[in-house]
Amino acid sequence: MIEHIIFFIAVIGFALGLSNLIILILIFLKYKYRLLIIYFFVLLALSLIFFTDIIDFYLNIFEKSYLFLLSPVTSITLIFSYISYAALIYLLPYLIHRFLGHTFVKVKRILFLTLAGIFPIGIIIFFLTQFNLLSYIADFLFFGVLLYSVIVVRSNLLKIKIIQLQRFVRVLYIVIIYYFPVFIIDSFILDFIPQIPLWFKMIPLFFILFYISWNSLNLIYAAQFFFKPVITDFIYISNSFNENFSITEREKEIIKGIISSQSNKEIAYNLRISEKTVKNHIYNIFQKTRVQNRVELIMKIHSFSN
Repeated sequence: MIEHIIFFIAVIGFALGLSNLIILILIFLKYKYRLLIIYFFVLLALSLIFFTDIIDFYLNIFEKSYLFLLSPVTSITLIFSYISYAALIYLLPYLIHRFLGHTFVKVKRILFLTLAGIFPIGIIIFFLTQFNLLSYIADFLFFGVLLYSVIVVRSNLLKIKIIQLQRFVRVLYIVIIYYFPVFIIDSFILDFIPQIPLWFKMIPLFFILFYISWNSLNLIYAAQFFFKPVITDFIYISNSFNENFSITEREKEIIKGIISSQSNKEIAYNLRISEKTVKNHIYNIFQKTRVQNRVELIMKIHSFSN
């Protein structure tokens, strides 16, 4: 009975993840923020890992497939799972460095590519020897990269001038720290406690709890980001920004409206000009500053304010 409830919760969690993927697409279509594409693939990889965990959980608990060393279904789920792990190990730190405007230096690229390369090698070893080395290190590598990424973002939190993103990162950091003992217990301790039933040890406890928490937070803040204007902390337009991109006085007024999260219609009303004129000015500003949306413009302005 308990295993049925846990399986049902896991399915609900996966549905939550699919909802996040959809809303990420909608946010990208609204803001045209390129990093959302990378984040989409990070979340997609995480969802594929979770989906394969659900399949394995179902087969092990309800079909007793753990009695068989290898089957076509488990082979497919294993391949999808470890390929997704490999993508996640590289894409997550890459996303973080791009998001913060840091250079993803060659040493780090090689390091994370090497860690990601462990997974295809592990798949080959498994099919040749039936020894699943990756089952012992996959979650450990994932959590390590996740912890690294969040610590990097947390240490640069004040550089993030979009308040919704600030709050999301801050809360996610707390969630990861909170789940660290759960990860240790699930990965290293449960297997050595004989009193715990075998079916309970087969539950991907850490991943279920973490995946649902991450996606719940993501859905809340993504919905705010989509339905509400982008909220920014205090940002001023520096002289170096104006000089570097030859910003006119009228364009400065337009930019101030953008920073204040005003719509095109509100900017037009405040400046006593037509909405079409506002759109033309914004287009020229985007061309001059080589950005594609308001979010990128705000980040670029902030980069010149430091």
